[in-house]
Amino acid sequence: MSHVLDSESGVIKARVTIQNEDLLFKPGMFVDVIAIEETKKEVLTIPTAALIFDNNQNYIVIYEDDCNLKTRAVEYIGQIKGTCYIEDDLSTSEKIITKDHLLIYEQIKNLQNID
Repeated sequence: MSHVLDSESGVIKARVTIQNEDLLFKPGMFVDVIAIEETKKEVLTIPTAALIFDNNQNYIVIYEDDCNLKTRAVEYIGQIKGTCYIEDDLSTSEKIITKDHLLIYEQIKNLQNID
């Protein structure tokens, strides 16, 4: 798989091996490919809207109470249809902020830089 976007076609070129018994696919055809990776890992799902990407790391904002908000780095696994898969030790009682979370994240980060 190429790591460079082709500027003329606007696609990333990849070599894919698939069954083509009915000869529907021809050499050089453009196709949309969705790759699915099965894993035996147990992962958590959160709304994709809750994810914040900053400084090459993914974060979420966790609400404990009105005076206690914290950020946490999470390991991004993948996403599909508005659901993001992460590997983390979140408990079911923790609440993740999804609305205005980027503003809150920036404020928390600014306060940490003051200390």
